[in-house]
Amino acid sequence: MSLAALGALRRRIVSSRIAWAVLAVVAIAFLAVGSIHPVAPSRQARIAALESEIKCPSCVDLTIAQSDAAAAIDLRAEVTHMVDAGATDAEIKARVVAQYGTTALEVPPSRGIDALIFLVPAIAVVLVGGVLLAFLWRRRRLPAPGGLREDDEALVAAARQRGQPGPAR
Repeated sequence: MSLAALGALRRRIVSSRIAWAVLAVVAIAFLAVGSIHPVAPSRQARIAALESEIKCPSCVDLTIAQSDAAAAIDLRAEVTHMVDAGATDAEIKARVVAQYGTTALEVPPSRGIDALIFLVPAIAVVLVGGVLLAFLWRRRRLPAPGGLREDDEALVAAARQRGQPGPAR
């Protein structure tokens, strides 16, 4: 192998290692940021969040926070009363679902068949990532265009020793 080829190989290895190091730092940063838990929301923030997650029973595609319908106003008052009574967000949502069905929530519950809404995109991302990694790994193992692999170099050397003409360069 020539010095130029060794230098190019060394640069490729170093740049590859730098890219993996940068990827590792970014992944660690995302994990660190994602693991920070915010403080408990205030009463008003909880009410506002719940009102933005519960659909208006008499409207089409509006939450109770967006609607001025009588049913939305009544449901907002009921949500406020349940928060003041100490009910958790899950209990409030469960009561709304029991009263109006699973379509009463903006985001469906992530159980049973509804879990597919969340799982299918995640599985697709993993599959695409796996195919991309396999492609890049396979591509990295292929010789560079115009370059020879070791077994090819051995064939050329043997042909030269026998005196056979090779391809013109």
